[in-house]
Amino acid sequence: MKVKEKMSQHVLEGLHESLTTQEVCEKYMRNSYAFILDNKDYFLFLEQFSTSPLMEKLCLEDTSSMFIPLHQLFERGKQRGELKQVDSVVLLTYCYFPVTQLARAHFKGQFEANEASLEHMISMSWDAIRS
Repeated sequence: MKVKEKMSQHVLEGLHESLTTQEVCEKYMRNSYAFILDNKDYFLFLEQFSTSPLMEKLCLEDTSSMFIPLHQLFERGKQRGELKQVDSVVLLTYCYFPVTQLARAHFKGQFEANEASLEHMISMSWDAIRS
């Protein structure tokens, strides 16, 4: 629980109402990528823990409330017609999972993390979710 709380605090840092929807998307992706690269062990723990069959047996508090501000910003983007009219979870998936795949490839030595690659990933994700 503490690990996910630490991650939520980091990925939400700097996200606020004055940002455009595109800036929110970019900031979320950059924050997520930085957290993952700076906290490899936390990230790998979360990845393994979240896919464990034991998760269903454990009575853990739902952590989705930690990300409510992010969902609200994406809902605002949908209301303004800037994002596709699909569930925010789907939109966030297109922003989060490309970043995790990039980080995994970096950790495996298959890819060098750099600004240019991150910018390409952000641009492609934005193109996928914008209306």
